[in-house]
Formats: sequence, C-alpha cells, structure tokens
Amino acid sequence: MHGTEMDAPLTAALAADSIRAALAKSGMVARVHASSDEVTVEFDTPVPQLAALLADARFGISMADAHGVVVGSGPYAIQSISATRMTLVANPDYWGGRRFPETVSVQWNRSAREQSLDLAAKRADLIEVPPQELRRAQQERARLSKAQPTELIVLTTERAMDAKMRQALSESIDRAALLNFIFQKQGEISGTLLPNWITGYGTLVPPVHDVAHARQLRTEAGGRTSFTLGYEASDAEMQLLAERIALNAREAGLSLQAVGRTSEVDWLLHRVPARTANPAAALTEFLQALHGKLDLNDVTLESVFRAERAALADYTVIPLLHVNRAWAASERLHDWSGASPLAPLPAESWVENKP
Repeated sequence: MHGTEMDAPLTAALAADSIRAALAKSGMVARVHASSDEVTVEFDTPVPQLAALLADARFGISMADAHGVVVGSGPYAIQSISATRMTLVANPDYWGGRRFPETVSVQWNRSAREQSLDLAAKRADLIEVPPQELRRAQQERARLSKAQPTELIVLTTERAMDAKMRQALSESIDRAALLNFIFQKQGEISGTLLPNWITGYGTLVPPVHDVAHARQLRTEAGGRTSFTLGYEASDAEMQLLAERIALNAREAGLSLQAVGRTSEVDWLLHRVPARTANPAAALTEFLQALHGKLDLNDVTLESVFRAERAALADYTVIPLLHVNRAWAASERLHDWSGASPLAPLPAESWVENKP
C-alpha cells in the first residue's frame, strides 16, 4: 500500500466500485449501486447463490493505488508483481493482527519437477503436487495436505453436430483408464460437473462407457465423423488425455485428431478447479468457466442437481474426471494441520525463521 490509500475509509461507493470490477472480470453482468452505507447488486435474472459467490476471495473489497497496485485490508499487501512472481508484505494495520513471516513470495508457471527441487533445496515452503506425483510424494513421506478430488477434467464443444454424435463420443471414453494410467488413480471418474464430496449425488449419475452403443449412436447420427480435439499445448497431461481419448473414439468409429491449440477446434479439453464447497456457487463458477448457462431458481441441493442435469443433457459439456489437488510443505511451515485443497495455507500457519 502506498501513500494515503492506507488510511482511506471504506465507503459504500468504494465497495461498489470493487464489487463491480470483480463481477465484470468474472463475466457476470450486474448493476451495482451505492447509497449511504449500503451496496445493492441487481441482476436481470435471479441469482440466489450470490451470497456464496460474493464470499469468494475474488470479491474481496480492494482498490488500486496511484501506481496501479491493488491494496486492501487483508493480512498481506502486494509489494511487487511480474509475469512469474508476486511478493507480498505483512500489513501492519490488519485487523486480525500482524502475520508472520513478514514477506511471502509466490511463483507460478513452474513445472512439478522444478517445484519439487525447490522444496528439497529449501527454496520453497509450500508447493503444489500434481495427481500423478502424489503416490511418489507419499512414498517419500512428504508433508502433504489432505487431497480431495477438486479439479474437474471436462470436454466441451460449441460446434453444431447431432446430439447423438456427442453422446457417442462420451460413451466411447474409458474414464477409468484415463484416471488409472495418467493420474495414477488419484481422483474419481465422474458423470457430473461437481465432485461427489460436495454434493453427495455423484454416485447417482455414473458415467457410461459402452463402445457398442457408441457405434450405434454414431451410425444413427450420420454426417461427418472426423473431428479435432484441442488442449493447452504446454500441458503434458492434457496432451496424454487427448491422445488417449482419440484412441477410445476410434474404437467407436470416430476420427478424433488431438491438436495442441484451444481455438478453431471441434472439442476442447479443460481443467476447472473448484474454488468453493458451496454446490450452487461451485456449479455457477464451473458453467461460467465453460461458457455455459445456468438456470437455477434456488440454492437447494435438489435444484442444483436438476440444473446440472439440464446443463449436461445435450452432451455439449462432458465431465470426465475429478482429480486430486494437493500441496507439500517444508519442515519450516508450522500449524499446517488444517490445510485442505481449497485452502492450502490456513490463517494460523507460520514459518520458522531458520535456514
């Protein structure tokens, strides 16, 4: 925080500006008004899960200082940020008390191997462990957070094609083989967007793997049977998944070419991490990330279930897996027992100041 921004009072107008910007960045269209000490958020259609969405860290009230640096009232403030690193410093005015350590450095765009080497060399205190590395990390007795299947692996298409053709592709995919061989059984196969631990209804909608029926659907659909499947070129796991899905599709008489790009393709592989355990809010975020639509009249689990089934009915969105996300910590990191994949660094954590 710089200059007088540290002492700027929190007003309804500042809160409205912050919420308005966060909603726009999240692709949500709303009217945000400030009046006296109240902020009103209005949508054209009901958004009963709004309270859960606004509780997400993305909607934390903040503002930018004269240098364009985001400032807020949290335990840390951004000191510097670049394409690969962000440095945070403890906020002495934080209402919850001063945090330790004084400085936190966050790096991204580093491979799993680079992160593992950083932890071993004591250059890092907390790293992300990808699913395929979890078993090795456990064998090496790494200090791991509790792993839950929170990351959705999903196929989507916006191309016009017969719904039977889309269903044929879905039923041709051997999800169990994808999970076992690429992700080392670290997760679960899924026929739903939301993981079962969030909703409890995942087991009621098992994915179908029926190659014979997929061939029948492909024949009934007619039309072209050759398609492209895109993935992020820098993601080795997505490449393996795409190639394996292409092999599965071939058994059903479909020609699927895996290509390392995310535009001008018929199908696209996505990774979508869960950011909240609230079913309505999580489903909203998943569908927004996948450019889908959500018709949710209330936030009951029954309504969420119906909305998800409607979103998946035409097979333009095909859930495949929910894979585990986990973190490993150094011996310097203490009071870490409350960590989880959705909150890898509990508020009470602290780092011992020793080499």
